[in-house]
Amino acid sequence: MFQGQLTVYGKFYIVLLEDAEFYFVYNGSNQRHVVFAKRIGDDTLQSTIPAHGEQEDVSVCVVMYTKEGVSETLGYSSVTYKWNTASETSVIPLNGTVMVVSNL
Repeated sequence: MFQGQLTVYGKFYIVLLEDAEFYFVYNGSNQRHVVFAKRIGDDTLQSTIPAHGEQEDVSVCVVMYTKEGVSETLGYSSVTYKWNTASETSVIPLNGTVMVVSNL
């Protein structure tokens, strides 16, 4: 579905902590990407899907780290990297959230 470097939005059913850090973690067969996510609303994160060297399904989870050093997984799903595919806006269901991917 993706070659990478697309903007992704995670919309949650909870209010996200203002003083926490958020990351999207992509786990492939040979690569792991940890990408910072910016809190852009009470229930919304913005990040980037990184470029990936393999054409494969990759698991993705959203992790929150509190200022106390506690981590919590907020949602998880998978994305598929494919070569030479046109970028389109897509909606990917995550457990506990909805992730919207856009090439804008």
